[in-house]
Amino acid sequence: MKNETVLSWMKKWCEIYVKPNLAVKTYSCYNNAIKELEHHQPELQEMPLSEFTSLYAQNILNSLANTYAKSTLNDIRVVFHKSFEVASKIPSLKICSIGKLYIPKKASQKKVRAFTRTEQKIVEEAAHKTLLGHITVFFLRTGLRAEELCNLKWSDYNANQQIIYVRKSKTKAGIRPVPLCKEAQRILLSQCKSHFDNSIFHCSTGSPISMSSLEKLYLRLRRLTGIPFITTHVYRHTFATRSLENGMNVKALSQILGHTDVAFTIKQYCSPDVNFLREQVDKCDRMQTEPSNEPLTVLVSQQAQMISNLQKIIEQLQHC
Repeated sequence: MKNETVLSWMKKWCEIYVKPNLAVKTYSCYNNAIKELEHHQPELQEMPLSEFTSLYAQNILNSLANTYAKSTLNDIRVVFHKSFEVASKIPSLKICSIGKLYIPKKASQKKVRAFTRTEQKIVEEAAHKTLLGHITVFFLRTGLRAEELCNLKWSDYNANQQIIYVRKSKTKAGIRPVPLCKEAQRILLSQCKSHFDNSIFHCSTGSPISMSSLEKLYLRLRRLTGIPFITTHVYRHTFATRSLENGMNVKALSQILGHTDVAFTIKQYCSPDVNFLREQVDKCDRMQTEPSNEPLTVLVSQQAQMISNLQKIIEQLQHC
């Protein structure tokens, strides 16, 4: 280990410390970050571990600011910190941990947008005609993360309350109950129980659904629909957006998604359809011009709620 190079150590750290102990997605993110470093910083393949400094690491992040979004740069930053934190505790390596690193402000912010209502209709029509397409519709009706769905067991389902309990998630807030709408309930109950495992969703081979199976599914839907940005995360954003458009309480939506911050839910997960904004303005017009039997206080309250919802949506769009 005395002749360990920066890149060889990072690869070793990822395989020994990350892969067996953390989520598959986490391992994938860190492994991809290391591959990007190998591509853009080939000198790290030969650089001795002892020569790598915080200053060198920060210069790498700065140099990649025009190439990668902040999310990717953050993965690289975490790899630097975590791998060197472990290395610093191995006496034979004789190195120090990496100091605080910063993500350059000029790096872009990766945006994930929801389907428009027209796009969602196209995707759902295609899903009804393709293998495992019902899983896509289940995503769009529940807002689950991909790994959360893969981990669902029949023991997580409460038939009386029509709720599924997410027991494995990326965050503490992600451990939560998720109420099922009628269609999600129908999809869940249509799943055949396996004699070999307790998983709810399965591949066509009968094995529990996996991340790779979900990826193959959305790639099939991309080919069928011509919509190039379909992913499981887009399903989640679409669920959030439709829920807000349909009047769901924002705090309730945030809890269903497994977020701790309502503002984060609105800013990052809701991208309303322009046609929906038009409809909301038209509703306000009708309320002012059409006679109604509702008491004045009720009408005022309804208008105030509409205006409040519109303001939140417009603020969110301004961040896009």
